[in-house]
Amino acid sequence: MGNDITKRRRREVAWICFEPYLSEEELLKSIQMLEREFQADSISNLISYITRICSEFGIDSGIRRPLCSQFHEMMSQDTEMLIDPIALLA
Repeated sequence: MGNDITKRRRREVAWICFEPYLSEEELLKSIQMLEREFQADSISNLISYITRICSEFGIDSGIRRPLCSQFHEMMSQDTEMLIDPIALLA
C-alpha cells in the first residue's frame, strides 16, 4: 500500500476497532494521537498504540489482546474501507 493509503487505512481501522468502546470525542482524540505519535507500521508500534488508548480511556486490559488481533488483521486485508475519520477532524 502507498503511504497515504496506509495512513488512511490505519485511521479507519483504529476508528472501527475502538468505536464500540469510546465516545465520538474519544475516538477523535485516539485518531489524533495515532496521527501524532504512532505512524510506524510495526507490531510493536501497534501494540504500543492500543495499550496507550486502552490506558488513556479506561478500556479493560482483557480487551487489549483482541483489539491488537483485530487491528492487525484489518490492516493486512486488502479490502476497501468505508469511512474516513480524518474528515471528522476538520
